[in-house]
Amino acid sequence: MTDTTLAIADLRTRWFTLVDLDRAQEIELIRRLGVSLCELAAVLNCSPSLLAHLLQAAQASIEDRELARQGVLSTRALVQRAKAHGARSTAMNHEEIAFARERTALQGSKSILNWIEEQQVTSADQGRLIENARLHLSYLERAGLFHQLEHAAALSTDQIDVQSILARPRPEEVDPDAGLAQRFALWVFHGIPDAPVRQRAIELTHGELDLRCGSATLSAGKIAAPFPGSMAIAA
Repeated sequence: MTDTTLAIADLRTRWFTLVDLDRAQEIELIRRLGVSLCELAAVLNCSPSLLAHLLQAAQASIEDRELARQGVLSTRALVQRAKAHGARSTAMNHEEIAFARERTALQGSKSILNWIEEQQVTSADQGRLIENARLHLSYLERAGLFHQLEHAAALSTDQIDVQSILARPRPEEVDPDAGLAQRFALWVFHGIPDAPVRQRAIELTHGELDLRCGSATLSAGKIAAPFPGSMAIAA
């Protein structure tokens, strides 16, 4: 007999002596051996939905699972709490991602401002440079180059690496004979490959330049709000 067959036979023998959370642990172990819930349910003489129900209960928080073992919570109540716990975790993850994107955009904006200073762009030309660069970035994206650097739509927090996102492009990636706005657009395009972060970084840069020029009031409508779910980050 194979290990899988032995595990299923053992679970079938002990099934009625186990509490629901222990059943869920055994089900998960056997699932990892490649057995479907339908196959296992047929051996245990129950429905696949029951096994799925038990697995969902096992996703509840540690505190709730302990209450269930003490008999304070039923398996049905545990499943309900598991669903609520999962929803809260998802919301928190979205907030973390939004916060990380906003933080990265802020770092990107600082890098852009440093680049502008390195290029010795006059205050009078800085706004025009940003707007012309937007046009070049739009061209790059429409030209089909966008997908080569665009990050996956759903980023986890540990995938947002500020250092790699803000890496300067290789010399061969920027044409030294191109105009300043085009070189700037290429620098930003390669340096901040995540499109929403790149757009937000440019918006923050535009806002900072307006503040420096004393025209923040006139340009306030141009500055977009932070990523939904993120908190304001102090510069």
